[in-house]
Amino acid sequence: MSEYYWAPLNMRIRHYRQITQDPVLLLETVVEALIQSAKDDSNRPWMPESQLFQIVVVQMRNPYLLPDSLMDSEYRSFLQELEVIFRSGQKKAVFRS
Repeated sequence: MSEYYWAPLNMRIRHYRQITQDPVLLLETVVEALIQSAKDDSNRPWMPESQLFQIVVVQMRNPYLLPDSLMDSEYRSFLQELEVIFRSGQKKAVFRS
C-alpha cells in the first residue's frame, strides 16, 4: 500500500511545496490529489482505484490506535506534510486553529 498509494502522494506534495508556499493553494492541491487517487483509472482496469482507496482508508482510519512502530512511514510522512501546510496557514491567519 505504501509504495503504491502514500509514496506517490508524498512525492506530489513535496513537489507542490517546492512550487508554492501558499497554504490555501497547497491544501486545495492535496485535496484534489486525494480525490483523484480515489477515482478509477481506465488505463489500469485491473486495479480499481476506488476499492484501493477504501482499503487504505479502512487500514488507516484511526492511526492513533496504532503505535508509531506499526504505522506506515509513508502515511506518517503524509500526515506530517499536511501538518506543515496547516501550521503555515495558521501562521498566516488563513486557517483557524
